[in-house]
Amino acid sequence: MSAIAAYVGTDAPDSVGARVRAMLVGMGATESGAIDLATLSTAGRSIALGAVADPWERALRAGAGSVAVHGPITVVADATLYHRADLLRALGESPQLVLTDAALIARTYERWGFDGLVRLEGDYAFVLWDAPQTRLIAARSFTGHRTLYHARTADGLRLATSVRGLLTDPAIPRDLDLVAVATVAAGLWGHSPRTAYRAIDELAAGQALQWDPERGTRVMQFWFPGETVLRTREPLDAAAEELRTLLVDAVRERLAPEGPTALSLSGGWDSTSVGGAATVALSDEAPLRLRPVSISYPEGDPGREDELIRDVVSQWGVATRWLPVDDITLMPDIAHEAGARDLPFAHAYEQWNRALSRAARRDDARVMLDGVGGDQLFQVSDILLSDLFGGGRWIELARQWRVRGGRGVGNLWRWAVRPALPPAIPRLLARLRRMPAPRDHLHRFAPVWMARRHPEWEAVLARDDAAQPRLPRGSRVLAETHA
Repeated sequence: MSAIAAYVGTDAPDSVGARVRAMLVGMGATESGAIDLATLSTAGRSIALGAVADPWERALRAGAGSVAVHGPITVVADATLYHRADLLRALGESPQLVLTDAALIARTYERWGFDGLVRLEGDYAFVLWDAPQTRLIAARSFTGHRTLYHARTADGLRLATSVRGLLTDPAIPRDLDLVAVATVAAGLWGHSPRTAYRAIDELAAGQALQWDPERGTRVMQFWFPGETVLRTREPLDAAAEELRTLLVDAVRERLAPEGPTALSLSGGWDSTSVGGAATVALSDEAPLRLRPVSISYPEGDPGREDELIRDVVSQWGVATRWLPVDDITLMPDIAHEAGARDLPFAHAYEQWNRALSRAARRDDARVMLDGVGGDQLFQVSDILLSDLFGGGRWIELARQWRVRGGRGVGNLWRWAVRPALPPAIPRLLARLRRMPAPRDHLHRFAPVWMARRHPEWEAVLARDDAAQPRLPRGSRVLAETHA
């Protein structure tokens, strides 16, 4: 495991270092583990940044789970950065320069400041201390693969890879946020940064946190999806070839530098596209270095994709390791899992993913590719119809309506016409019909059984709406993609 922790407080420097070490141990590091630690003192505050990583991680990635000091800037990072040569060239350095991920983040911040965050390509969570500005900055990549949680205290701030790391600090209250837990039970977990503890928040994917003694803590979104990607008019063949090139390049960056790379493979478009890109990137080495892992469902089960998967891997010249779904327990120990989980939300396929990861390890893989995010790349809801209607592309609207099944005039009004109208018109129609004002298709309502028992539900949903990133106004499709 790799983990990072940070502490800003008024204790003595040696004391905050011990606190960070305890946080790392609380997250699974052993007392004898290779903990990297830096302590500083400035403006009446003591700062400690720490990291830990397993030996195999540091063998795979030089400097994994490390602290880097670059002049007045100190960075601790749990990160794997890609396209490093491009970033080094932009920094005016040799593309062959060897730097740890934390050191590269420090150089990037030194050159471009906060604006440099968007130049970082990869999976990361990091904490940075800028001594001249007396400012702490923490950030998490838009992929969300590396976690980061924070808690505000009377004397400063604490950050850690997991909630249990923060809970080692006696200054952080243990009071449960029962409304956050109930939000999950109602199926309304969305953009809210709340954890199961009132004092602890999650730093969301694509967000950054800034702290300084005068203004305290501020959280902001620094990464947004490009707004031009869905508005291009490139011919389909040219766009497909560009997508293929980008996907192969991205997969090549993420392959294990040596040894096998596992692939969590289903029969859908997303993981098969990633796997196909891996075979191109690996070329003749694919049969030796690509290790697909798949779950087998019984014949007749609606989840069965065995035949599709076999057809795909036969084209690649590789074989997949099969895991019978009946060998995977849906909820092995509910109470234990709930107590150990960082967030109250439980992923329905958590045990599937754990089983796939264990199988990948049996194949000696330390890196596993997957198709997470493919749904957002390859599909969009029927809100596409409203963009076509509002843009006057009615012939294409009719074609898409037929392709999507043409499910009655009511659905045409709901998905194509109403979202494209100025908001005042649907509100007026609702008032005339003595009905509640309609909300956009992304808005969620509390279940009746919850709303009646908890009048504060509207405030809960408003809190979640406020946490939603800024959405583009010119396109409902882009707004859905951003959300």
